[in-house]
Amino acid sequence: MDRARLNSSFASAVRVLSLCGMVVLVVAGILYFTGWNVRYDAETVLGSAEKSADEFWRALRGQEVSGYGWFVATLPATDSLCTLGIALLAATPLCTLLYVARQARGANLVFIAVLVVECLFIVFLPVL
Repeated sequence: MDRARLNSSFASAVRVLSLCGMVVLVVAGILYFTGWNVRYDAETVLGSAEKSADEFWRALRGQEVSGYGWFVATLPATDSLCTLGIALLAATPLCTLLYVARQARGANLVFIAVLVVECLFIVFLPVL
């Protein structure tokens, strides 16, 4: 596939995933501020916003938060749905690189493979 068509395909994938992530964020924000299925009240969240992540979750949940089990368990709540939108936006570069990789050939494929490894390294570096 030529470079112009590869760039166009990449841009289209970024556009679609970004729009999906933004729609999730906007819908979750509207539902949150209308009070529908809210797990944490806005006053407590805003009052704890300047704290570190550990202090923030201790103030909000009253316990240590580790791993992703707490997020999956509270996903139906609109405030967790907002976090899902952020996760979708954060995953957009990697997902679009993987989408375009199946169409790339030669040097473009090597370059995309290097970018995918870099994305994975950035994601898993804090865990290592």
